[in-house]
Amino acid sequence: MHIINYSIYFVPPSGVTTKQQYITWILVIVGWGITCGLAWVVLRKNARNSWIGDIKKMLINLEDNSIDFWMSDNEEKESLELKKLGREIKEITTLAQEIQAYGGQKYSNELFKKLRQAVTTEMYDNDKLSRNLNVLNNRITNISDACSQLRNLYSRK
Repeated sequence: MHIINYSIYFVPPSGVTTKQQYITWILVIVGWGITCGLAWVVLRKNARNSWIGDIKKMLINLEDNSIDFWMSDNEEKESLELKKLGREIKEITTLAQEIQAYGGQKYSNELFKKLRQAVTTEMYDNDKLSRNLNVLNNRITNISDACSQLRNLYSRK
């Protein structure tokens, strides 16, 4: 069996560089550049979409926890529960700022301020935190509205 070595037809003698080799390497480098650029764009988009899904889940969880907190009876550990709600809001706002940094939805100071006020503003009645609210109370409505507006603001693209 006779083996033909085709490499001699594609490789110039050592030390000699042809115009075609320069063109080939330029095309390879340009192709790598385009591929890296597209990968970066897709990576950022996927990260934003993943974070938007996370922020929506966190808003649903915060809304449920906040409404449960404000509709329940007073108890000894209520200040800890209120701080926990504040930490949840902080996590959501941090994630929203990261989404903006990655080129996503602009961070809405007004909506997040409204959410913080609705969830964490303390009102007292005879030195006791005013809780055990009914469904029609303004605070409950404000919490639901703020969470709903933020969920609508963040959508996957």
